[in-house]
Amino acid sequence: MPPWARPAFRPIGLRMAISVNICASVTMASHSTGAPLRCPGPKSGASSCIRPTKRLLSLRVNTLNALLTPSWLETLRIGTLYLLALSLFLVPVGVGGGLALVWVWMAAAMIVRHPVPTHPAVWLALSFALYCLVQAGIPRLVVDDPGLRWGTAWSWAQIVVFVPVAYALRGDQRLVLRLLLTSLIGLLLGMIWRTDWALLIQSPAAFADSRPGFGFPTLAYALFAGTALLGLVILRRRCWYDSAGRLRWWALLPWTFATLVVAEGVVLSQARGSWLSLVLVTLIGVGVWWLRQRRRGGALPRAKIAAVLAALLLLIGLNSNEIVDRLNEERAVVDQLLEGELLTDEITSLTLRWHALVLGLERWQERPWFGWGPGASRPLMADSNEPGLLYPEPDGSVLKHLHNSYLELMVQLGLIGLGLWLAVAVLLLLGLYRLVQRGELSADLGWFLGLALLYLAFWSHFNFRMVNQDFRGYWSLLAGAALSFSLYRGGGSPSLR
Repeated sequence: MPPWARPAFRPIGLRMAISVNICASVTMASHSTGAPLRCPGPKSGASSCIRPTKRLLSLRVNTLNALLTPSWLETLRIGTLYLLALSLFLVPVGVGGGLALVWVWMAAAMIVRHPVPTHPAVWLALSFALYCLVQAGIPRLVVDDPGLRWGTAWSWAQIVVFVPVAYALRGDQRLVLRLLLTSLIGLLLGMIWRTDWALLIQSPAAFADSRPGFGFPTLAYALFAGTALLGLVILRRRCWYDSAGRLRWWALLPWTFATLVVAEGVVLSQARGSWLSLVLVTLIGVGVWWLRQRRRGGALPRAKIAAVLAALLLLIGLNSNEIVDRLNEERAVVDQLLEGELLTDEITSLTLRWHALVLGLERWQERPWFGWGPGASRPLMADSNEPGLLYPEPDGSVLKHLHNSYLELMVQLGLIGLGLWLAVAVLLLLGLYRLVQRGELSADLGWFLGLALLYLAFWSHFNFRMVNQDFRGYWSLLAGAALSFSLYRGGGSPSLR
């Protein structure tokens, strides 16, 4: 690791500057009163004035030095990361506190001149945040409420919180793995805590039809649970074996329990977009693994492949009715879409998304480069008076968003906003690929982060949560880990502060 990337704090320069400023202040006070710097005696009025001043300044300096010591910052760094990981799925209200504390840590680390490596993804992320805030300062006819513009723009800008998280992680693989395990434990505990046990015991079928989200919107939970399932499968050997390669029999039972519970949660969500995204990511992962095996000339582990297929068939078989019913639920609507004869008075999940997609593309073409401004998508839907965008409710409320993250970026922030965001995502994926190829990052951890980002990319075609707190916490841990390895294990450059 290069010297500029070592996790060492250097507060010497700050303390020297403080000492110089204090000496100058005391000297000026002594000259203004005509008294010497030393204490002349109890009868001198100047001494009684200078001595309390020096004591007060000394107390303030000692307090500041105590707060800026490496041990204090290290405690804040580790505590903040574990708070964020544990509260991510267990106590979502704690996510805001964790994200705020990581900014506090970042500011303190920069004050003491902690070496901060840079990376193109960092500058692109900061440019994205600045672009969102500048957009809010431009009044638009469709969003004439300054509070809505600035509030939505601030929510967009907060996505860059993954940058200080990346610096806090410092490219530490063991720390990242422990945080992932902590977040998994929080997810499982949250599922157990928020399960409607009365409904489950009384009527399992009714519980399945309720599409439980376990404290989250169902589609968001499907994203989180799908990511956890990927981690359990890809990082399974770290659960099964210790550092010496010995099988840990005691770990097989909790791993099996966690995998089955999370997989069942994905099925119960009945989120077809998440199912499709998981299938695509699985095909990509299996395809890459198969190509690597062929290049190495190794034989395919048929027993392991058979075991995986058997587990998948068992999971599908146990939930075949729910899966088949959900996939066939809107088959007639799909046939209408293929024939171009969609009825506007028929309100289903697919029709709402279809009309939102059509309206979003039409409005984006009117302002392709800069978009309509932060928070503009819902007012645009409301002003369109399109009956296909109305919920079948008495108030006739429209959709909250366009159900497509890329379309939301295009409509609100234009092609420039979409380009900045996609550039960050591409750099994160390329960084992971290069690190794994050079052997600077464990292959299983690198592939998990890469496939998890791809899963998020596919999932984003069917839903939108980028401006929500739960997504910020999820994104900060996932993207922060990917960026952290690029910063501290390769690809970063030293800061010239």
